[in-house]
Amino acid sequence: MACSPWDRTAGGTSGRGGARRRTVHRGRARRRGRAAADGRGATQPVPEHTPGLTGADPDADTERHLSWPALPAAVVAAAGFVLGAGFYRAFTGGHALFPSGRAGWALAVLTGIIVGHLVMLGRSRWWGGTGSGAALTLAVLLLYGWVPAGMVSLTVVVLVGIARRNRWRQGVLHGAVDLLGIGAGALVLGAFGSVPSVESPADPHNWTLYTAPQVALVAAAYLAVSRVLLWYLHAPRPGLPTVARTALVRQGLVAVALLGIAPLVCVVAAAKPILLPLFSIPLIALDSTLWIARARAEEQLRDPLTGLPNRQWLLERIWTALDDAERIDARAALMLIDLDRFRSVNDTLGHLAGDRLLLQIADRLRVALPRGAEAARLGGDEFAVLLPVADSTTSATRVARNLVTWLSSPLDLDGLTLVLEASAGVAVFPDHALDAEGLLRRADVAMYQAKRDRTGVEVYESKRDSNTPDRLGLLGDLRRALDAHEVELHYQPKVRFDGQVAGLEALVRWVHPERGKVPPDEFIAIAESSG
Repeated sequence: MACSPWDRTAGGTSGRGGARRRTVHRGRARRRGRAAADGRGATQPVPEHTPGLTGADPDADTERHLSWPALPAAVVAAAGFVLGAGFYRAFTGGHALFPSGRAGWALAVLTGIIVGHLVMLGRSRWWGGTGSGAALTLAVLLLYGWVPAGMVSLTVVVLVGIARRNRWRQGVLHGAVDLLGIGAGALVLGAFGSVPSVESPADPHNWTLYTAPQVALVAAAYLAVSRVLLWYLHAPRPGLPTVARTALVRQGLVAVALLGIAPLVCVVAAAKPILLPLFSIPLIALDSTLWIARARAEEQLRDPLTGLPNRQWLLERIWTALDDAERIDARAALMLIDLDRFRSVNDTLGHLAGDRLLLQIADRLRVALPRGAEAARLGGDEFAVLLPVADSTTSATRVARNLVTWLSSPLDLDGLTLVLEASAGVAVFPDHALDAEGLLRRADVAMYQAKRDRTGVEVYESKRDSNTPDRLGLLGDLRRALDAHEVELHYQPKVRFDGQVAGLEALVRWVHPERGKVPPDEFIAIAESSG
């Protein structure tokens, strides 16, 4: 039974139907290089032609309906053709589709136990990473050929899909991918001269030491085709590096199970088929191990209080969003939202009341998110909202104001009405930054500007940011210039209309050895902020 090696974690977005035209790391390195070159991470604005916002709410159910683009439809069509050809060959040749007798009934019972186990696990556990169905499918493939193996796979997909009626499209697609993986394994098996069937099954008693690499290659072909296809179709955008590491661990466990358990199932099916249902114990244990690994990976990317994604997820998601925005020549926006006077609530009502208040804020944020926006909690009373694609800075600001208005409405806490105003800062790619860290820092600067001026929402402005590398460098040069007496004092007379000098105005001028004349409004503001 095939499963996606890339579990959607922390509220992932919908799957893609095609490969990305370049790698994530190449785009990141290119933007980092450009950011280092100009010292600020800003470029000229891109044309405002990208319509609307795309994506989906990450806190909705993570299993998205597919829109059936060309590639998934082609996969389903290919699998249907392969299955139809197998059925036609079986019916015209008088071949059975599934073994009968004790072996057939034992396999049916084992399949039923696996299906029941997967249904009982719950909707969110089995769909992204199970090994029990894969091990059982490979065992039937080695023993009886690809048509009975396809029957087992379809049985698992159909029966579990019935329990998830609103996920039938993904059930069909996963079943189609699994059939293609079974076909690849059957081709490798046939290359070694082994074409088992129900009437003439493989005899494990005749297996030798040379059979081990054959089984390994069949398992590798089955895993490679099924997993690579599902990754190609469903690779999630959020949290790629972390998810990739944990997915590789899970697929390694599946491979070990296939190599270790599947041949044993074949041996028992040939020698003592009545014992086959006992294999449900190690197969269920394998699925439990996979689920624990997935749960731990999700815990690393999710805030334990609100259930929203955390800072680590946000950074990884921003990187992917920036890559996609650069690829389609669009903008992406990040906004940080902070609750005003939340500390006074904690001090007055206690931290438990504050936690309950944060839960209400998180729920409101989920409801208020526009289509395509993704929310995260960074810690304390600070939240973030990512717009993977935005029309313009103006549209991103409009979204931020709507969110601030929504979060600032009265809250009820044990009969006590509380009003917590919110402040938001907005930073836009590529106008304000070219990388995830820079976008996060600039949104943070804008947010504190909004809190300081009590304006609700502020967009990042470099001239108001005293912590840019350029301004920090200028501050260091200013200290050196004062010691080197490069700052000059000029006197400008004040003359009345009758020509009489009424006084003098003292002006400070700084001629930088490299920058030339530095405008007074730049270095005076820096000097005032430094104390």
